Amino acid sequence: MDTFEKVKTGFCVVGFVGICGYILVDCSAKLDSNRDNFDTEKYYNAVMDENENSISISLIQGYTDYSGSTFQFVTNDGLIVLTDSKDSQLLRVDNFEELSSYANVFSKGDFDKVISYDELQDLSVDIDYTNFTKTYVDLNYDFDSVLIEGEQGIAIFELVSWRDWDSDDKVQLTLANGPVILKDMADVKLLNSENALENSVYNYALSLAGSEERVFNHSTKVNVYTKQ
Repeated sequence: MDTFEKVKTGFCVVGFVGICGYILVDCSAKLDSNRDNFDTEKYYNAVMDENENSISISLIQGYTDYSGSTFQFVTNDGLIVLTDSKDSQLLRVDNFEELSSYANVFSKGDFDKVISYDELQDLSVDIDYTNFTKTYVDLNYDFDSVLIEGEQGIAIFELVSWRDWDSDDKVQLTLANGPVILKDMADVKLLNSENALENSVYNYALSLAGSEERVFNHSTKVNVYTKQ
């Protein structure tokens, strides 16, 4: 081996050792930090959705996430919601008071903005530690209602069909007795109420709107009522 080959081999060895050393140091630093190097958190039992007028909170029994910015969850009474993660966040809490306290942080002292879907539906707010998990195979693609958020409130529409795209955050909606629209998913909630309790769609819209005056119903499938 001539001198040039020896020098080149030496550089390669030094470079390899340097890279390995950097990787080991980097890994050691990560292991010594509070960074979770192994994604083991798959259990969430609550969801919070924040907008200008309301902070909606709900306990959930399961969820599915996707490669994009959307995720799907199931409330404790069976309402399936497909939402964007822009304003919605999944949480794991030890009790309902912890969920409420966390939501109150974002209310800036206006605690009336925090609205519990579970309480609107007269559901138990006790935590069932065996009743929430991540679903890895999403078998639900059927939604009967859609909530569309506007400046004046939340509009409820009956949904005929919908379509999304893997490479885009927009969703195409065909409304009953209405137009076909293309909308950003951040302003839309797709709902499946087939196995949910009565008034689930309206009460979920109410929890997002903040008041009955801000819920606009355009679906004959939804019973609009005044909660006493």
